[in-house]
Amino acid sequence: MFLNKLKQFQKLKKKKPILLVDLGGTYLRFAITRDGKEFSYSVKEKCSSYQSFEDALRFYFQKIGFVPKKAYMAIAGVFKEGRIALSNNPWIIVKDEIKKSFGFQDLFIINDFVGQALSVPCLKEADVVCLKGGIPDKSFPLLVMGPGTGLGVSLLIPDKKKGYRPFASEAGHISLSFETKEELALYSFLKEKYPHISVERVISGKGLSLIYEFKSGKCLSPEEVSNLALSGDKKAKEAVLLMMDFLGSAAGNFALAFNAFQGVYFSGGILQHKGMIPFLKESHFMERFIEKGRMREILAEVPIYFIHTSLSAFIGLSTFILGDEDEIL
Repeated sequence: MFLNKLKQFQKLKKKKPILLVDLGGTYLRFAITRDGKEFSYSVKEKCSSYQSFEDALRFYFQKIGFVPKKAYMAIAGVFKEGRIALSNNPWIIVKDEIKKSFGFQDLFIINDFVGQALSVPCLKEADVVCLKGGIPDKSFPLLVMGPGTGLGVSLLIPDKKKGYRPFASEAGHISLSFETKEELALYSFLKEKYPHISVERVISGKGLSLIYEFKSGKCLSPEEVSNLALSGDKKAKEAVLLMMDFLGSAAGNFALAFNAFQGVYFSGGILQHKGMIPFLKESHFMERFIEKGRMREILAEVPIYFIHTSLSAFIGLSTFILGDEDEIL
């Protein structure tokens, strides 16, 4: 057994290190892998600690003492014509400039929630919690979404030849619907501040702060509102519950829009915050997800899951390293 483990270690050591990057609106995660299964040198940083993405990369490479020749990155934004302007971050990333600056032989970039979606077929049972049972129809797409700094939304579409094809979207930027009198009052409050009220304007960390401001007249950070809610503060808890109601409505809308009847998977920083899932269960999330008129019976059968591992983006990126992209893409 010892000799087998030693051989595996020596074989792994011969493989060249590969950089993995998960870049969102607020946080930036780095890791190194050699086989797409084990992750080392994992670091989580606030984007605001650096003036640019290049500065963050330089700091990381100085810390670990080497620069890999290959890099796989999941970034929150639209990758178009070789560049990404992040939706909730002032950084602009140009692929060729990054590749040249750090001497990468290979640089692969995908949308951050495509990374989340690609992880789903590879997740272990312990990585996922079932929030709502159902009957997954595997002939239809599965939806992955989650509130963080913004609201990420992506799909895995079944493909008879290759298993799944990922589909990126910017559905977080479509217009949000308001249903109750309280929500319409919130709409009026927000309309005084913004010309367009998108889904992620409300269902996100910044959205949680805005809902709390609407309810209390006070401006607090998302972390402060979350912590107040967990400590029993009435207004903060009401803000969290209202955001969960909106999340249920939006998830049901997206499930219908994309025919995501295989299931809905939630990820994202807010739901991974300790104590948030009980608020989701206490809210009207489930009924708002299901109550879509004549589509009620269909949505009632759609299962809902929560991805609670923070490594999901790295796991998704690793599908390319492992060669599973021939099956998933």
